[in-house]
Amino acid sequence: MSFFNFLGRLFFAFLFISAGLQKMQTFDHVNGGPLVVEVVEPSLKRSLAELSSTIQYPLDFGKVKPYVPVMFATSCGLEIVGGVLFLVGSRAGALMLMLFLLTVTPVMHNFWEPGLEDEQQRGQMVQFFKNCALFGALLFYTDMKTGASAVAKAKRD
Repeated sequence: MSFFNFLGRLFFAFLFISAGLQKMQTFDHVNGGPLVVEVVEPSLKRSLAELSSTIQYPLDFGKVKPYVPVMFATSCGLEIVGGVLFLVGSRAGALMLMLFLLTVTPVMHNFWEPGLEDEQQRGQMVQFFKNCALFGALLFYTDMKTGASAVAKAKRD
């Protein structure tokens, strides 16, 4: 593996590892901490209400609320562990980061939400599409890893 390959993975993984560690610093096992109470819970509540309206089925946030701190810790774990595994070149790390982005992005960066001020909407849109680009890069990486394995196997045969 080349130095530039490692350096690229280092920069990419640093984004996830540092963000996950920063979020975990505010974590409180009782209610999740201020980040969970002030940011995650309201976003999840709005997303569940929107989903409930879309699918025409009642989804009660009250049933989900006790699990929000666990979901928050799990998402931080996906970021940190996935980032470390990605750094060492593991495809599993890329898949963990993809799972993180797939679950967190539509809930935390819902720029389509009515009532957002223009500046808030633009900021959320930028974050949403940044995460889409990161997801695309991870798709590319996982395909590249699969393709490289197939080429190496074909050379041996």
